[in-house]
Amino acid sequence: MRILAVFAFLTLVATSFAQSRPQGTFWLGTSIMYETPWQPGQNYTFGFGFAPVVRDSGSRNDARFGLAAEADFYQDRQPRGLAIVGRIGLVDGGIYGAPGVYYVSRPRDTKDISFRAGALAPFGSLNDGDLLPWILELAVGFRF
Repeated sequence: MRILAVFAFLTLVATSFAQSRPQGTFWLGTSIMYETPWQPGQNYTFGFGFAPVVRDSGSRNDARFGLAAEADFYQDRQPRGLAIVGRIGLVDGGIYGAPGVYYVSRPRDTKDISFRAGALAPFGSLNDGDLLPWILELAVGFRF
């Protein structure tokens, strides 16, 4: 219940921010994140929201969700194509880092649906187990 309240709050904040600065992207998929608008001439954006990690508890692995922030650096100096990602997250009282790579398809028309796919390599541990060394990222994006 608490995670739903935080998600509702972040959604309201993200939509109000997006209305004042168009072309922010809301990613829904493996992670649920809001990515800030891209500005011409810069090769990065920031994202915040919820993202999973997979805890290795020995006999069985389970996914845990928590707050996350990331920086996305686009190779083509535009918010599409290859992106290098750096994510930091907070899950069950533990902090993890996760560098990775995405392929981002973001059409020029803001009404078209975008997607991103890639993988991240988390490092760190939670109080009750280590993290699996990879996370797949698959998400559909909607721009405001």
